[in-house]
Amino acid sequence: MKEKILRIDKIQEHHLREILHYEQEFLLIDTPKYMSFLHNYVVLNNYVVLTILIDGEMQVRINGVQEYTLKAKGMLYHLPEQLLQVVNLSDDFQAKCIIMSKEFVSKLSVLNSLDMSFHLVRHPFISVSNETLESLLQCFMMLQNLLINDQKNIHLAKILQHLLTAYMLSFSYHIHNDLTNKEPTTRNEIITYNFLELLKNYGVKEHGVQFYADKMYLTTKYLSHCVKEVTGISAKQYINKYLIAVAENLLVNNEMTLVQLAYKLGFNDPSNFGKFFHKYVGKTPNVFREENSHSTITSY
Repeated sequence: MKEKILRIDKIQEHHLREILHYEQEFLLIDTPKYMSFLHNYVVLNNYVVLTILIDGEMQVRINGVQEYTLKAKGMLYHLPEQLLQVVNLSDDFQAKCIIMSKEFVSKLSVLNSLDMSFHLVRHPFISVSNETLESLLQCFMMLQNLLINDQKNIHLAKILQHLLTAYMLSFSYHIHNDLTNKEPTTRNEIITYNFLELLKNYGVKEHGVQFYADKMYLTTKYLSHCVKEVTGISAKQYINKYLIAVAENLLVNNEMTLVQLAYKLGFNDPSNFGKFFHKYVGKTPNVFREENSHSTITSY
């Protein structure tokens, strides 16, 4: 039987109307029934989903290929552009989910570094100690209380972002420890890792796959194949993703004019930068800056 595709941003239309949420930007799910519900679908994700696994086991398939059996206690990171299928849940399964839009996550720079993104694609589940699990659950409870008691607070989005940033900064050392202990092993992973290192150095000015392929003495086709095999998205998509992340950070945390910013990001024509930004973010750079100025905590 052909599997049904479900977008996470449509879950409230599928018998899950009691979910605590802030608009369509941030949702909290405090029941294993959610995962049981998703068991019937392949989830096309345009959100970041953090699943805190409290008890039991879950078996998931990512992008139709990578299969993981996850045991309590830990956290599963489900990133945008990934397909997720819940294959099996144990009878004692317990979990809580934090679901955030890409725009919401853009303000949590602790989750936005290339190293972090690459690591989470390769190793989406992080095991944690009892103490760390308790800390994550305390964070979840605080987020719940905010959504229950502070819905009319005009600063609610900022409060949620700041609280999550604080907890994720505290938790991120687990990921960095894994990052140093799990070096790339396959040829595809090594090529992808080297590509991301080059991207950090040249990504602001060099927007074409050919540049990186030449640096690595590879064809563009082979480089894109390796990157997509490891990360699930193409080399060009990664370049654009990096460029948008840098642009968003500069728009919010820098007073450069849009013309100056466009030139800094390698666009000879500022109007081309505006079109590029609008295509991927869904709003103009000016609108994004006005909506997000003075609302972020960055780790740069």
